[in-house]
Amino acid sequence: MIFDPFGDFESRGYLRNSQRLKDPAEVKALEHCHFLKNLDMAFSALASLEQLAYEHVLATHKTLFGSFYPWAGQDRAAIAPDLAI
Repeated sequence: MIFDPFGDFESRGYLRNSQRLKDPAEVKALEHCHFLKNLDMAFSALASLEQLAYEHVLATHKTLFGSFYPWAGQDRAAIAPDLAI
């Protein structure tokens, strides 16, 4: 059984990734590539902060994964309010 928190795996792929991929191994590999590609940018943004706040966590998530997951950087309560993850 595949983890499908949005309930639309068949139409939008695993975790609604931008390429609508369904193979979790493929998704994990591309997710890792996006993470590595954006890591320096995330570190640079965080380095300028004196204090870390929740909004910075969301912004970091968007920086790292926003090019692969359209919902990256959004609060889970907004994108999946019925899930208890």
